[in-house]
Amino acid sequence: MWLSIVLVFFQFFFVFLILWPVAGTALYLPAFPLVVAGLALGGWSLCYNHPGRFNIRPEVHSKACLVTTGPYRWVRHPMYSAVLLLCLGMVLIHQSLFSVICWVLLIWVLWLKALREEQLMAQRFPEYPDKMLSVKRLIPFIF
Repeated sequence: MWLSIVLVFFQFFFVFLILWPVAGTALYLPAFPLVVAGLALGGWSLCYNHPGRFNIRPEVHSKACLVTTGPYRWVRHPMYSAVLLLCLGMVLIHQSLFSVICWVLLIWVLWLKALREEQLMAQRFPEYPDKMLSVKRLIPFIF
């Protein structure tokens, strides 16, 4: 459990550091589609994995069910993908090495969190290992 708390803390810490210098940043046109895509994917994911059925920590919520429709048909962790897309857009807006480093560290934290969550999902849902073989972790058809 402590590992989960640490992972969630660092997830929010790096997102905060990436989003922090919002004031005074210029709109960078190539970043706009990434930010919009991240927000849209996050909203779409919530439509299929309703609040109250999931946990911000990797532990499986007691009311959780295995979702295999919507964005979960294409990736196992669409909320993580959404966070990474949105934050990548912000990294492009800020155009700083610090933001890039924070984004890479965020990828690492979400990767560890996804591995832990998948381990627990496989224990809870016997069909989850089959889903792991057929559905990519973060990027459809690639990764």
